[in-house]
Amino acid sequence: YHHGNLKESLVQTAIQMIEERREAAFTIRELAAAVGVSHAAAYRHFRSKRELLAEIAGEGFVGLQTEFDASLERNAGENCRTRIKGLGDAYIRYALEHPGHYRAMFHAEFHDADDFPAKKEAAERTFDSLLNLVREGISRGELVNRPPAPLATAIWSAVHGMSLLFLDGHIHSPPGPREIIDLLLERLDAGLALRPQGSVD
Repeated sequence: YHHGNLKESLVQTAIQMIEERREAAFTIRELAAAVGVSHAAAYRHFRSKRELLAEIAGEGFVGLQTEFDASLERNAGENCRTRIKGLGDAYIRYALEHPGHYRAMFHAEFHDADDFPAKKEAAERTFDSLLNLVREGISRGELVNRPPAPLATAIWSAVHGMSLLFLDGHIHSPPGPREIIDLLLERLDAGLALRPQGSVD
């Protein structure tokens, strides 16, 4: 392979295909042809399409964690709710800027899959960034007192759902994406707030 890095070329071409098609709708044979090599050469780097997607997904979670870390650094010293809003914003922004990685990260192939430990570890690390903030906020009395893991999952679900609606073209302007994202984060923040005893709103 004349370029000297066939594995990386396969990964980048696969990401482009996912972005263009809005799904992982390709075969290793098709991918190899797009790169300009035989499918046998491609299989020397990835034994299956699933293995290739796991590589892309792992990269994606590492990239998302980098955005999370940057957000936490920017908001160091702020209260937990502000830091959680920052993670939510970073999450949606990453999904919109890296749709190929993002779709691979949550591909149905990896439902309850433990055979790609690096990908699983990277995914758990990003969720733990949110979960640890939720636990801290509850312990400090900053957040509504609910079980931390389900609460963190609910937050994740909200930003994940909005991300996919944007990527699949189901949200149209006006209003612009920024206004919708800000509104979601505002309402999430309001829902996390510790309510006075006896409050029903």
